Amino acid sequence: MDAGNLRGSTVTKPVRIPPVRIRVACPDCGDLFVTALGLTLRFCVDDRQWSYCFRCTLCNRATSHQSDELLVAPLVAVGLPIQEWCLPAELTEARPRGAVLVPDDVLDFHLFLHRPDWFADVHPTGVGWRLAP
Repeated sequence: MDAGNLRGSTVTKPVRIPPVRIRVACPDCGDLFVTALGLTLRFCVDDRQWSYCFRCTLCNRATSHQSDELLVAPLVAVGLPIQEWCLPAELTEARPRGAVLVPDDVLDFHLFLHRPDWFADVHPTGVGWRLAP
C-alpha cells in the first residue's frame, strides 16, 4: 500500500464498514475486541508511520499503538477511515542554548515562588500587582 496515495483520503462521508471485530490490547484490561467503528487508523504524513487508536470497551481508556503497513492494509481495504496528522512544528525548531535544567533548579524555582514578594523581583516596576489569597 502506498501511503502517498492515501493523502487527503480521510473519509468524511458515511461509509458502510463490514461488521468485523478487531483484537486490540488495553494497557489496563489486556486483550479485547472492538468493532471496526471503534478503531481509528492514523497516518503521520511527516515520518510515514502508522498507528491506531481506540477507546477500551471495559474501562473507557483512550489508547493508541504503533502499527505497520502490513497490519493496516486489510483495515484500509474494508473501508476504515484514515486520520492524517503531522508532527508538531516544535520538533524541528532550534533548541535554545544554555545550561541544562537540573533538579536543584526546579527546587530553587519552587522555593522562589513561595516567597510573598516574588512577583516584584520579576516585574519591571515591581508594583501594582498582588496575588489572590
